[in-house]
Amino acid sequence: MTVLPIDTDVLEDVCRDIAQKNYGFVYVMDQKSDIKSGYESADVGMLNAGSLAASDMRKALSEMSGNEFVDVEKLRDGVYYVDPFGVKGNMNITRELTNLFGQRLVVTGETLRSRVSLAMDE
Repeated sequence: MTVLPIDTDVLEDVCRDIAQKNYGFVYVMDQKSDIKSGYESADVGMLNAGSLAASDMRKALSEMSGNEFVDVEKLRDGVYYVDPFGVKGNMNITRELTNLFGQRLVVTGETLRSRVSLAMDE
């Protein structure tokens, strides 16, 4: 059985998992296969998530970013941010950034990009 329309709770969980590995950032173009497989293999009770197209991802993520109760923020088309600091069990990101900012008084964008996976525009 297919879950339609997109189950945003499942999609949010999948994006949160991806964001934790990417310091909060979810890039639809780069991670669409991870989002798709994570969504389709997610446990949604008695139902199985059906096929998820890239256009469905973009539409659902865009709608989620407009919802004040969802932790997905749209930075630009196809790039979303999920606040990883509010998620339990996400100490790697906190530790990395605490260490980085604890060592230096000034942290440039270049330094930050060298330590964490950020696009040039972030």
